[in-house]
Amino acid sequence: MKKIALLFGGRSREHEVSLASASYLLSVLSQLPNPLYPIGVTKDGQMLLYRGSAQELLSKEEGWQTASVPLFAVYRGNAPLFFQTEKGERFSPDAVFSVIHGTYGEDGALQGALTLAGIPFFGADTLSSALGMHKALAKAVVSAVGVPVVPFQSIFLQSPTLKDCEVAARAVEDAFGFPVFIKPCVSGSSLGASLVRERSELKKALLSASLLSSEILAEEYIKGSEIEVAVWEENGTLFASTPAEILSHSPFYDYEAKYGEGKASVFIPARLSQEESERVALFAKQAFLALRCRHLVRVDFLKKENGALYFNEINTSPGFTKTSMVPRLLSLASEDTLLRLVKGWLAE
Repeated sequence: MKKIALLFGGRSREHEVSLASASYLLSVLSQLPNPLYPIGVTKDGQMLLYRGSAQELLSKEEGWQTASVPLFAVYRGNAPLFFQTEKGERFSPDAVFSVIHGTYGEDGALQGALTLAGIPFFGADTLSSALGMHKALAKAVVSAVGVPVVPFQSIFLQSPTLKDCEVAARAVEDAFGFPVFIKPCVSGSSLGASLVRERSELKKALLSASLLSSEILAEEYIKGSEIEVAVWEENGTLFASTPAEILSHSPFYDYEAKYGEGKASVFIPARLSQEESERVALFAKQAFLALRCRHLVRVDFLKKENGALYFNEINTSPGFTKTSMVPRLLSLASEDTLLRLVKGWLAE
């Protein structure tokens, strides 16, 4: 019987989101007969074997670490990767389910390491993860198959100076005017993103985004709502969930709106016509295929007030928090959809 490692935490600014996702996944994966090893990664990169409950992962101030023991990974070339505690407890996972979000978790780095170690993992492979995390490349690939994307422009600010920001700000203003949306090209959870309404705010927004990514996206501001849909592959068939619509109470769907309760209005199903819902499903499946995804993703669109739909981004390692859309959308299809997907993956 395959041994499963559940990876969570990590060094990115989405560490807390990952803990919440792991809490949900720990409850789901515990329903399997397979041995389960929850492995947490602290903010400074240390690995711990977690022995607490799903609920304890939601405690504040990294309380989960008190229910953990130090863990070390041992990799010996073509020998199986194994983990060992200080007391000599040893195990070698046969499969990995990771909910490490953001940098080093869903950008292809972890996927590449697992591939080198010869361990199968749930979700997108190295290429798809890297493409999905890089918003400009994801838009370019998806646009190439005919899916409309939000008009954007890439800006490179490596160790930006005031002069660099001034030049970039002029280029953004010339291309889009105001309001304009600024966000890091390689980041998640809307961290570092800003809605800029006037010139005086632009340089600050560019600097804020540059702290997370040397490549920045300037996008046309789409006034409207966000449409999210889960896409998964099962027995060779691609499925798209009922779409959800999110209307943020903030100027845009930012980090607080995504993970704070009562920060956004959610409509499930989305307020779409039958034709619009079918178009969202088609676009979402096209994005999944174009980016060579596997197993399960979330695809996000922006719906303009006039009804126009635009691909916004894809999340190859979607969240499983209390406010996350994917577990809610999967449960609409069937209460055991996720568990069924995991079982199918383990049987591959």
